[in-house]
Amino acid sequence: MGFNVNKIENSEFYVNKAFKKASNLILKIRNKNKLEYLKDKESRELDTIKDNLNNDIQNIIDQFPNPKTLNPFYKELIDNKIGLEKIHMHLKVLKEIIRKLNVLTQNYKLKFSRTKNINELPGIKTIYLGRVKKIFKKIDKDFIWLDNARRNFKEFPQIKELPTFCLCGYPNVGKSTLLNKLTPASAKVKSYAFTTLKLNLGYLNNDCQKYQIIDTPGFFDRPFEKMNIVEKQAYLAIKHLTKKIFFIIDPTSSCGYSFDEQTQMFKRVKKMFDDKTIIVLINKIDLMNQEMKIDVDSQFKKKIYISAEKGENLDKIKDEIISK
Repeated sequence: MGFNVNKIENSEFYVNKAFKKASNLILKIRNKNKLEYLKDKESRELDTIKDNLNNDIQNIIDQFPNPKTLNPFYKELIDNKIGLEKIHMHLKVLKEIIRKLNVLTQNYKLKFSRTKNINELPGIKTIYLGRVKKIFKKIDKDFIWLDNARRNFKEFPQIKELPTFCLCGYPNVGKSTLLNKLTPASAKVKSYAFTTLKLNLGYLNNDCQKYQIIDTPGFFDRPFEKMNIVEKQAYLAIKHLTKKIFFIIDPTSSCGYSFDEQTQMFKRVKKMFDDKTIIVLINKIDLMNQEMKIDVDSQFKKKIYISAEKGENLDKIKDEIISK
């Protein structure tokens, strides 16, 4: 799922676009006197302006996601990053402008129909155009705010509605390598921490079923409200999208974090997501010694030994995924 909200221009852009459309309006003469012809022409120009502006505004409104149909992951992510109530407030302003524009246009069309003086027509139209400009100038800040919200949407991960599994653990323990081995993903892999600066997604196919695997960065060592945006995405992905977590441990500590630090993080994640099944993956078995194995066995009764780099025992992970 993604949000395809097109660029939102400033209010002047939409007003000028509607005015230009109206000025190009061609009306066929159908045996009317000049006054009636011009009254009809001016009225139709007003309708053209109103219809174009209403269509542009309605298109903006329709592009924004409806909270009632949002995936809980996106709903909470948007609410924390942007604010669902703020979005609603600014869209409400746009909806009100449609109503005001309809009333304004109807009133000035009535003025056209009632006048008997052909010389009054240009003045009525000029006042109408001025009123439209003034109305839209007042809500220019709403267009700007909504476009900033649109830009935030572009930073959100493209999550699909599929059975989902999350990879968790300290930086450089092998999450991205494992993702690349399990799926056709191309997550960046470097030998330093904080390589994963976003949620990396990969997809595993088995017969007719497709599975989504998410590489989640973050330490999960602070309250949600103090997390950065990527950590929040990781937290919400685990909270809302998956029932099973693969927690990766590097017993060699070559990741830059001790075995004890990693064990403490595991305990935090287990406590934080106590409704999830957690599968412990002991990575880099090709670099382990007997002492490391003793440490692992003392902390984790159930685990799967793997080598993400060499592709060892990945079939066991796939079995866990397929069994759900």
